[in-house]
Amino acid sequence: MDWLTYLLPGLSMTLRLLLVTVVLTLVAAALLALASTSTVKGVRIVAAVYVDFMRGLPVLALLILVYYGLGALWVQLGVSPFWVAAFVVALNEAAYLAEVYRSSVQSISSKQWEAAESLGLSRWQSMRLVIAPQALVSGLPPTINEVIYLLKATSFASLVAVSELTGAGRSLIAVTFQPLEVYLVLAGIYLCISLPIAYGGRFLERAVSRRFGTTRIQVRGTARV
Repeated sequence: MDWLTYLLPGLSMTLRLLLVTVVLTLVAAALLALASTSTVKGVRIVAAVYVDFMRGLPVLALLILVYYGLGALWVQLGVSPFWVAAFVVALNEAAYLAEVYRSSVQSISSKQWEAAESLGLSRWQSMRLVIAPQALVSGLPPTINEVIYLLKATSFASLVAVSELTGAGRSLIAVTFQPLEVYLVLAGIYLCISLPIAYGGRFLERAVSRRFGTTRIQVRGTARV
């Protein structure tokens, strides 16, 4: 039997889901980090409540709750399981990464803000031109870790009718009755994806450090693999 017939479509779906969730997670995390460091107290409170709420919910439980609990709504709106899974995973994981970005920004000396202000820069200009490039160096390693975690989190989508790689593997097991062999192949595929991400991230980190002439600052946050 040709295992590729079963696994290749699932691999393609996993890569698509990974790309979408990474983009959504990075955007949401950046917006949450900006909100968390805002000068408006109400905005900071809303961001903090969202982050604490999402970090208190397991992504698997949230995905099942949203998909099956609101299933009729998604059908009426024409939202596919793919997009439900992508948004739920991304919005949940963005809470973790937002804390990393917030810590990265707050690790920058207040003198940097004062220097930018003395040059006549607005707060947004100071963030974009002075603070963000420095925070980028310390924020890169946790970001790479989060991308690898998102790769593994895509396997949850198989529980909500998205035929990604793990789901395809289950279908193959039902036909071949060889669970050990199939899961070993799946593990090898996930490693073949995650290792280039990890090593590519290290190369990118060194390149960014050289580009901005800064060194990595250890920040608080949740870095997971």
